[in-house]
Amino acid sequence: MLFRSILKHLLLPIPPRSEQDQIVAKIDELMALCDQLETASTERDSLRTAARKSAIDAVSTASTSDELSTAWARIRDNWTTYADTREGITDLRSIILDLAVRGALVDNHPTEIPFDVESIEGPYDIPSNWRWAKLEDIANYGGRGNVLPLSIRKSDWILDLEDIEKS
Repeated sequence: MLFRSILKHLLLPIPPRSEQDQIVAKIDELMALCDQLETASTERDSLRTAARKSAIDAVSTASTSDELSTAWARIRDNWTTYADTREGITDLRSIILDLAVRGALVDNHPTEIPFDVESIEGPYDIPSNWRWAKLEDIANYGGRGNVLPLSIRKSDWILDLEDIEKS
């Protein structure tokens, strides 16, 4: 009952029919502009995603240091564009970790050999002073049972199975 009473006394401005037609025409015009903006925004996002994926692919497939430098410059120069979404940040994190594993983030000193282990063939090229090795040849793992967290030093390196990618 109260609702009907409120509606009964509600004042609404009603323009003449010709002005109503003009208002509807203007609304239609503005809605069409909104549709164009939405389409352009979707296209822009799609192009951004394609550009980011292309730039990351160029980094991951670079076979020389010059190619890598050129490909990385493209990412560096467009960082805010490529890192503007959660997916973009995830992609960039992934390529950075990939570069780290491949030894491409720091200058390598070919005379230094990190470990006295026999080098084995790996799935991709790494710096000449790096070595491919089996985990069992460089780390003592398995058969230890559980370790108390308090017995782990801050300098200890811990590798959990969850840290190893399936591939």
